[in-house]
Amino acid sequence: MIREWGGGLAVSRATLGVAAVGLLFAGLVIDRAWVSDDAYITFRSVDNFLAGHGLRWNVAERVQAYTHPLWMFLVAGATALSGDVHGASLGLSLGLSFAAVWVLARRVARGPMAALVALAPLIASTAFLDYSTSGLENPLLHFLLAAFLWRLFSDREPETRLLHLSLLVSALVLTRPDAVLLVGPVLAALGYRGRGQRPLAGIALGLLPLAAWECFSVVYYGFPLSNTAYAKLGTGIEAAALWQQGGLYFLDSLRSDPATLVFTGLGIGWAIGRGKSSDRLLATGAILYLLYVATIGGDFMRGRFLAAPLFLACGLLARVPIARVRSVAVVFVAAFLLAAIGTSPPWNPRGHHQIGIGPSPARHGIVDERALYAEHTGLMERLTGLGHPSQHPYAIRGLSLRRTGGGGGAGQALGLYGYYAGPGVHILDVVALTDPLLARLPARSGRWRIGHFERAIPPGYARSLDEGQNRITDPALADYYEDLRRVTRGPLFSVPRWRAIGRLNFEAAPETAK
Repeated sequence: MIREWGGGLAVSRATLGVAAVGLLFAGLVIDRAWVSDDAYITFRSVDNFLAGHGLRWNVAERVQAYTHPLWMFLVAGATALSGDVHGASLGLSLGLSFAAVWVLARRVARGPMAALVALAPLIASTAFLDYSTSGLENPLLHFLLAAFLWRLFSDREPETRLLHLSLLVSALVLTRPDAVLLVGPVLAALGYRGRGQRPLAGIALGLLPLAAWECFSVVYYGFPLSNTAYAKLGTGIEAAALWQQGGLYFLDSLRSDPATLVFTGLGIGWAIGRGKSSDRLLATGAILYLLYVATIGGDFMRGRFLAAPLFLACGLLARVPIARVRSVAVVFVAAFLLAAIGTSPPWNPRGHHQIGIGPSPARHGIVDERALYAEHTGLMERLTGLGHPSQHPYAIRGLSLRRTGGGGGAGQALGLYGYYAGPGVHILDVVALTDPLLARLPARSGRWRIGHFERAIPPGYARSLDEGQNRITDPALADYYEDLRRVTRGPLFSVPRWRAIGRLNFEAAPETAK
């Protein structure tokens, strides 16, 4: 890798500039640090795990209600040490975000000028700043991407490069499965070029952690994918409607936070037009990821799915050979102007809740999630005593349910509600993120909002959960649910359970369960 960090007055000033921008980034992230409601879905699984109930959301069922096992285990470990899941997630997020930016600037960038060009978009992107915390997996994803770029562009120990890159791919997929789109093309190309037993053995060895998790997932949960994947990808919603929603997601980002997509496009464009083969492959991965985001309809959290491709694009911009201060100044002016014309500029940490564009908030509601929750879950709010997660209305509802006991139903927001309800309450989740049966039923027509696909509750299902017996009235659906009960509630290694696992994974569901 080309290194240009030494010598010359201009370089020395640029190095000081990198330090100043790094401090500015740290200040912005700390000031904006918060935890989302969705993070508390994982926190409930962490709480149950540490309490000895297993990796479960409702303690009666083995259901994987999180998509990021590596992040979940990190949060669990930090929580076990600190006793505070909110503080543990924020501490991990801040540390990983700072480390990701440091690696990008000092280990990926060609020199201090290129580092400044790579950092400018990050301090102008509300999406990247907001999801440098939030309690979700983004900070770990960004750090692993930075480590992947560092190892990819490093010429040290070439004989172990494929092994290291494959290990990082395993970690990325265990952090967020769709991250394979970002780095898969370059790893596949490297494996193809290095055809032979040794390179392929290195890749296979590096992917062993991922294979081990998949084996565990099938044994413990009965399925290779998380329950959230089945809930969000098997909705029955027409592809055209999701493509339209995905377009709205990108348009909302351009309106509220234009720096994110503009600089993502610039990084991809430079890599395709002027970069080397590895740069073009990374750009291909970013394009595949953005297309995937469009096909699934984006997300209800403004900008969340766009932070990782922006960071990858900044890694590509860090490869641009820049030697003139004027060029760096142009990039910073552009970043400032783009941030200024957006409706959610990054220097407005106490922004207002805004519904995204679209004719119906219930269906097209892309929201500024941070503005909804930071008043109670923000780091600065907690440090100054102005807010606490337990004071949020959803948490108060959960605490009330915890005191009364029994079961409860959850609407579109179940994180804080479910976490504070505690392990003694079985919650029926109508958007199916945590429910094994509803996740396999189609979404209610006309009753969905992106990321929140409501299901109709089958007759007898609520009674089944209350009584612990299969009371579903539809015979075909009752048989299907009986298999789910064996998988999620039965003994791990019983023959009937493994037969049910085979049926549920390899045979089509009955029409009433589709």
